[in-house]
Amino acid sequence: MLDATAGDDLIEVSALGGGYTGTVVVNAQAPKVNFDNADSFTVNGGAGFNVLNLLGTEGADTAFSGTSAVTVNSGRVTLGTGISLLDVTALGGDDAVFLDFLTTARRRSLTADWATTS
Repeated sequence: MLDATAGDDLIEVSALGGGYTGTVVVNAQAPKVNFDNADSFTVNGGAGFNVLNLLGTEGADTAFSGTSAVTVNSGRVTLGTGISLLDVTALGGDDAVFLDFLTTARRRSLTADWATTS
């Protein structure tokens, strides 16, 4: 579980996959946390306006949602309390992003070179 600060936060999670390997950074500041073989995890935002940015890769990414979680390339992140905006940055490749079922975040955003969305 990751708990951000009491203020406004930008929480970036990158390179998710079946091995749950990647990094987490809050507000572009140290410490940058690397994880490997972690279970799926929950991100809590705190009291401010909190953005959870899930970063894809330069390859073909797949992201889909349940009501309170997003799976990116087989790695799952649960949106806990205080997440105001979910941003999926798919980067390069022929990406498929489906966020129809997500009800936890108040708003959603998508940035991609090319994406199939619904």
